[in-house]
Amino acid sequence: MATKKKTTTEVKTLDEFWGDFSTEYKSFVEWFSDKETGNKFTMLQFISDKPEEYTNKWKRQQWKILCSNDYGEEVYLSGGKRLFQTIKRFCQSEESLPSELPELIIWRIGEGFDTRYKIEKR
Repeated sequence: MATKKKTTTEVKTLDEFWGDFSTEYKSFVEWFSDKETGNKFTMLQFISDKPEEYTNKWKRQQWKILCSNDYGEEVYLSGGKRLFQTIKRFCQSEESLPSELPELIIWRIGEGFDTRYKIEKR
């Protein structure tokens, strides 16, 4: 009886299964809580001048804009009309585009439909 010669098996790599599968993920800004007031705040510097419109998972219109956080990472600031109207008014008062502004602290005051925002230079 003749023995069959086995072929050598090729080691498969993940690239062969997944191909050129890559995704770009940028997290959203981190909000911190002020222990005295309970208000939330974030520290950032704008990278982009133009917000991008999108629809969130609750089918609500939102905007996001590319920023840099304290760690130098690119992150998105996301929110609704109140936040972006506040940013627009701040830019108008400073006579600057968002990317021309220094590092900022954005305060989120209140919750839900009563939320308002305050921006100050860091």
